[in-house]
Amino acid sequence: MNREEVARGRAKSLLESFSRGRAVQLDMLHNVLIVCLGAYVIAGSRGYPSGEAHGPFTYDYWLQAAGSQNTLYARDLVYDLIFPAAPKGLREAVRELEQNERLTAEVGPLVAELFSQRPGREELRELAEQLITGYYPLVIPAPIDTPLPVNRLCMEILAPKNGSFYDGTSGLGSTCMEAGRYAAGHGGRLNIFAQEKLDVLCAVSTVRAYLNGLEDFTVRGGDVLTAPAYTVGNAVASFDYSVMFPPLGLPWGEAERELAWDKYRRFSGGPVPRSNAEWLFVQHQLASLKEKGRGIIAVSTGSLFNDSARWIRRRLLETNCIDCVITLPSHILPYTATPLSLLVLDRGRDPDRTDVLMVQTEGLFRNVSAARVASQLDEELIQEITALLTEKMDTPYSRAVSMEEIEENDSVLLPSRYVVNPWVETELGMLNVDFARMRGWPSLGDMAEKIYRGVNGSRLSSGAGDSYRIINYADVQDGVLCTEGLKECWADGQVGRYLVRPGDVLVSCKGAQIKTCLVPEGTENVLLSLNFIGIRLKQSVYSPEFLLCYLNSPAGLAYLKSRQIGTSIITLKNSDLERMPVPQVSLEVQRECISEFDSVRLGIEEELRRLYHCLNLEKGRLYQKMGLDGVWKRKDD
Repeated sequence: MNREEVARGRAKSLLESFSRGRAVQLDMLHNVLIVCLGAYVIAGSRGYPSGEAHGPFTYDYWLQAAGSQNTLYARDLVYDLIFPAAPKGLREAVRELEQNERLTAEVGPLVAELFSQRPGREELRELAEQLITGYYPLVIPAPIDTPLPVNRLCMEILAPKNGSFYDGTSGLGSTCMEAGRYAAGHGGRLNIFAQEKLDVLCAVSTVRAYLNGLEDFTVRGGDVLTAPAYTVGNAVASFDYSVMFPPLGLPWGEAERELAWDKYRRFSGGPVPRSNAEWLFVQHQLASLKEKGRGIIAVSTGSLFNDSARWIRRRLLETNCIDCVITLPSHILPYTATPLSLLVLDRGRDPDRTDVLMVQTEGLFRNVSAARVASQLDEELIQEITALLTEKMDTPYSRAVSMEEIEENDSVLLPSRYVVNPWVETELGMLNVDFARMRGWPSLGDMAEKIYRGVNGSRLSSGAGDSYRIINYADVQDGVLCTEGLKECWADGQVGRYLVRPGDVLVSCKGAQIKTCLVPEGTENVLLSLNFIGIRLKQSVYSPEFLLCYLNSPAGLAYLKSRQIGTSIITLKNSDLERMPVPQVSLEVQRECISEFDSVRLGIEEELRRLYHCLNLEKGRLYQKMGLDGVWKRKDD
């Protein structure tokens, strides 16, 4: 076992012996952390000018106390060992834990078990790290920690060696710890500043910083959106570097009035959806960067494409501060299955830069369906990703996308929209589609009389109004619309715009599997549901049968899959189909090639039916020779 595994096992053993079979609770973690901190002080013989360890600053003293006293409390360690040796910030952090009355448990057996091993400082640091990162997230119902590999990736991208570093949503302080380690490992030194909403985590991260040897670390409490802790007059303080992992999808409507009148003028980028504060955190980080400062902030994938955040994305793109967008696979964070994206911000970008680097990392991971995806983000993979950012070249995993192209795509910042997987699985096998060959083709919107979405279910009623039938997702099977089984529905008001016509081409717009079909002749009084987009062509220029074949071709399928967006529900938009490039072929040629294909297809299908009949006859002869004749009989015999 490596040192990390040993430390993890020891942390588990200490907690099990201390909890005595009870569920791990916050007060238990605080007590064990104080015991580890006390041992750390002893291991360094700190607190006396001479550096000579004696009295309370020896393991023997506390081993004797644990064996002779009836009760040994964690607060005994605090006042007799830790406080005399601790700097002011650490004393305040430990006092915060004590004031919560969580240090009244008897820790004699715990002291005896740990101190008898006389651990060194590095061993104790690793033990405390496993205790903090492995167990505090289990008892605090909030996303308070970021996996070490993800933090290492951020440090490799920013390379913060000297200057100031800031994390406004620091949680357990893991990002700050990694920033300090990175700087020290590269011969530098950072002044690290953090803010955390939960006071208890401020205390824990201060203890953690002490154990990690981070002397230039400051953490303050409070909500970073409504009460930023680092300010200079009517502006927030600015830093050289910043990495933040704010809570994803946090609603902020209750603070709307307060933030609308923000005295620090951080939120002028435009309207932000009340259901999701992520773009508020992005604007706060931008305001917290120096003139040439650089930062990384995590956002959920939905924030990169939702229509509700389109205007704020556009405004931030106009600032020319978004340098790169990196999408990581699902399950990269332990508390959510949502794919995570990192915005790399640069206040000192070359003003002549008119692109954003899009990086789609999913294809670089060995197994994106694994439960522990973060563990695959090793040193080699981190270097592969950072090389993409350094070289800024078009690869299967990255592309520099112009501002004009992003604007044409409604300011969508989702890398998968621009970094397209050219491989598509079709009836012809796995094929590589060259999208460059499709540039310059006319768009489907130019060939269509109308591209329309289905009716919203809220416009339908139960038994009241006019009667219709409706096309749902399950009604399309193997490319055929099964009109016989369409469900009846009723609607009040005008729903004529959602009625399909014979010859309309339908494309499913929700779900991973793309379904297409042609509305057959004789279809009347039928509505389209929200699961589909309908395409009504200008039949004087484009054939519905030809379009249907194109949509199901490798080129058509690859395009549609490249335009799908979403996390829990994968969707297509009307605009995706309007912009879809289609072959520029005359209507006469379209009809001719479809007619030839149908003629050949019908002949092949007839021959297949004949061959299948022959196969069944041969099976009957086989069963007869096997002596099975008479064991069964036909239903109509």
